[in-house]
Amino acid sequence: MDSQPVRFIEGAGSMHEPEGRGRLAALLARELGTDCGLIAPEMPDADNPHYQPWRDRIEQELESIDEEVILIGHSFGGSVLLNYLAEGSYPKPVRGLFLVSVPN
Repeated sequence: MDSQPVRFIEGAGSMHEPEGRGRLAALLARELGTDCGLIAPEMPDADNPHYQPWRDRIEQELESIDEEVILIGHSFGGSVLLNYLAEGSYPKPVRGLFLVSVPN
């Protein structure tokens, strides 16, 4: 069996700074282990985020997945992920949706 696809959509800000969002992605990868295909895609203009480019990047990332996916969204990334799914344009099954510190 292939690994379970997991996509982590970061919050705003650089993933590459010492205290950046990459720490959460690294923690998730470590805790989920090798059975999960965790990918944290680089989001466009993370220091000055806007809905449409992030929405488009999420859609692009999910197009290649043909099986159930687990989605994790943090902060701004979680709100974009939730809005994208609420649009109803993603036709594939979602195995799990986890939102962390999502603004209203």
